[in-house]
Amino acid sequence: MRYDLSLSPGALRLALAVTVTLTHYLPMGGLQMYLPLDGVPVYGFFFLSGYWIAQLWIDKYQNTANPLLTFYLSRSWRIYPIATVSTLLMFALSNRDWSGLVSNLILIGQNGNPQAPTLINPPAWSLAIELQFYAIAPFFVMSMRNTVATVAVLMIGLVFWLIYARGVNQIYLFHFVFLFGLGVAFAQRPQHKLANALAPYSLVAVALCVVGAGNAAIGAFVAQHGLLRLAAIAIGLLGLPYVAASLGKPSHSIDRTLGDLAYPVYLMHWPAMVIVDRWRFGGRAALSVALTLTLGLSLAIHFAFDRPLERMRRGFVAGRMAALPARTAGATAP
Repeated sequence: MRYDLSLSPGALRLALAVTVTLTHYLPMGGLQMYLPLDGVPVYGFFFLSGYWIAQLWIDKYQNTANPLLTFYLSRSWRIYPIATVSTLLMFALSNRDWSGLVSNLILIGQNGNPQAPTLINPPAWSLAIELQFYAIAPFFVMSMRNTVATVAVLMIGLVFWLIYARGVNQIYLFHFVFLFGLGVAFAQRPQHKLANALAPYSLVAVALCVVGAGNAAIGAFVAQHGLLRLAAIAIGLLGLPYVAASLGKPSHSIDRTLGDLAYPVYLMHWPAMVIVDRWRFGGRAALSVALTLTLGLSLAIHFAFDRPLERMRRGFVAGRMAALPARTAGATAP
């Protein structure tokens, strides 16, 4: 296969967020997916998170004044504002009890479980996992510079991912540490040529799985034998080479904007779906309105809210780098 079908990094992130959105929206248009495809893009996000955090720590955060404090403040700054807006919007739409609002706002107490009854905005389940990863990421990245440690993390992580596949109610970071660890390993030991070579086959394999996900007989067989999570993991593994291939591609300003839109699309699509349901649209009209509303909310939040905050956050990190004495900055640069 000679054609390069890999997306650039920002476009891929947006495509993953849109895929999650479509898996939740397609039933509005009368299309049913019998396999749980909404989790598969999240696996890609976890891999990308491991990669980008490793890159950022090595290239930026470890070279700042008080690296740990700078890292934790910066990542909280990135996660919480849009998460707070989406949670408050869902809280206003869902008539929930006030008792669970605080735990949802600070993104704890859900244990990464999208079915947790206390979870106000279901897609936010993955943010609890992300925050757990951020808590240990600097130590994680530094320890995985060792090859033996890397192999150990990936092997143990794979075991816990398979435990998750067998079905557990309480979900934590260690159930997905394989994906984060694989991303960190890819950042420290890049395999771009291998990823590019495998990407077309990866894309075709995932496309065939998506076709199969729309087959009721296949879905019934997988569900009957308790293999839904295992099927999602298998599809996620098949798709990882395609995700990894994007990391070797250049990213320009438009692509970065597309990537920045992925986060609000991921978090705002559920409130949009609730709003459309309240308006009692049906069939394809509901699907079109929900997609339009998701895009509108995401663009509004990005340009009016997220982009100014991002400029401030990046300025804060840059200032922490500039604050280092010149000799210290030089000594710690990679």
